[in-house]
Amino acid sequence: MQRELMALSVDANSIDRFHDHIPIRHRSKKIRDYLKDMKMNEQIKKVNEEVNTIFYPVRLTKGERNKLEKIVHENCSRGNMITTKDVMTYIINAINSEPIDNREIVHTSFRLDASQYQRLSFLLKGEFINISIEEFILNEYKEPDDSFILHHSPDSEKLKIVPLHLDKKVVSHIDDIARSIGNAHNRTITRVKVVRDIVNQMINKLEAENPEVMYLQERITADIHSLFTLGGEEALTEIIQQIENFKS
Repeated sequence: MQRELMALSVDANSIDRFHDHIPIRHRSKKIRDYLKDMKMNEQIKKVNEEVNTIFYPVRLTKGERNKLEKIVHENCSRGNMITTKDVMTYIINAINSEPIDNREIVHTSFRLDASQYQRLSFLLKGEFINISIEEFILNEYKEPDDSFILHHSPDSEKLKIVPLHLDKKVVSHIDDIARSIGNAHNRTITRVKVVRDIVNQMINKLEAENPEVMYLQERITADIHSLFTLGGEEALTEIIQQIENFKS
């Protein structure tokens, strides 16, 4: 289902902590996952009106937007007059309060295509590669490409040894995938063959998402809020007109 980029008002301090806590590519997903598990009648505390807020970009489906509005409606029907700002701030604060899992690290190394690894590092824009790979494996790597895993044979002269420090449960999950595919095709599948598919799928997904565009959207949205705060509606109208001129 198509997701639409929305700019929702949120407590600015909560967003600062959120950015420190969650990698950029996983922020909207974290919000969507939390929203999915919320009850319609969940009691939401109203944000202090004096709190500094910013417009924060989030990609939501129509169903997710409807749920957000229904949570607001349910609270208001009980006399708790809140807005989507209060619900979003509630979600962000709840995510911020979640403990970071204790990780039992396994020190591994894999012979990966050097150019593929460099491409992945570039697309991650400075994010920790170990954490990013773990997040991808646990949350997004749903359909291993059997054909790629079975038949991909990189040029041995273009391989480099890449050390990866991964959580034990992630390494175990990789081994389970290798074992499952091996059993299905009556072949022995090594861990590195699965990791090469993981890297390949990560690159394809990142290139499709274009994380640089996502970053710019977040930054521009925050700047527009600052512009409105300093220059008012007239300044905002002027920048909207300039954007319309770009499109024509």
